[in-house]
Amino acid sequence: MLLCFLLGLWVVLQVVSGQNNSTNTTLPSTNITTPIPPPLPNVNINPVTIASSSFRLQLQSHNKTLNNSFLSALHEGAAIEALGYYHFTTPDQYNTFTLNTTTYVCTYDNGTIIPCNPSAPTNSTPPSIGVPGTLSWSLPAETSSGNGSLILEFFPQELRLVPHGVSSNMNFAVIWFPNNPDDDFLGGPAQVAFDSEGYMNMQDDLLSARDAARAPFGEPFGEPKAYYRWFVCANTWFEYYEWSHLIWVSGAGRPDWGDVCDSVKVKRVWV
Repeated sequence: MLLCFLLGLWVVLQVVSGQNNSTNTTLPSTNITTPIPPPLPNVNINPVTIASSSFRLQLQSHNKTLNNSFLSALHEGAAIEALGYYHFTTPDQYNTFTLNTTTYVCTYDNGTIIPCNPSAPTNSTPPSIGVPGTLSWSLPAETSSGNGSLILEFFPQELRLVPHGVSSNMNFAVIWFPNNPDDDFLGGPAQVAFDSEGYMNMQDDLLSARDAARAPFGEPFGEPKAYYRWFVCANTWFEYYEWSHLIWVSGAGRPDWGDVCDSVKVKRVWV
């Protein structure tokens, strides 16, 4: 019994001695610090409107009367005009237009101003069909200068497409002041573009039901396409005057109202 006790004590002493004689390994301390990235520069993104040079809108049609004539801003009411054909259209500033497009610029803290280049393009419009914008026309009006004399001023107006009615596919090309109360249901100014040959179009990226069914995940949108659904309809009324109005047709087909409607192309001709 005593021998077993002494043998066990000897084993315990050997273990303790081995632990005391073991080499303690200590990892060298390192002063590794994670670099702090510099703060991102503050940038303000602002829209900028760019107005094109002035141009006129020429009609091309199989109708010899309309062919090579120019659109006019025809009086409809107080500060309301509509685009249409008039047999006597003078080539003056009263019948010229501009296209206002919007771009975005980035302004940095140091005053640098450069065009913004988003990582993902936000405008996939093919260059050949043109970049959409707002068609603008300036309303001439005489105003008092304060000393009794009158001066001629010009007030910018913008194109809208106003439906002929809920049951009709016709839309009048009407020009009125920005921020008109009727914009609430019209959705604001119409967005038109001019293709590489100068023809005015409207664009849509909504796929047909058949194409959407074939698209991945049933995605209803695709690449923007240009449409040219312009007509001139004689003897039509928008407000109080009978004119040959420029009409946009919603959907395929011809205007569903009006005795004489001719398909036209609308071409930009620089002044």
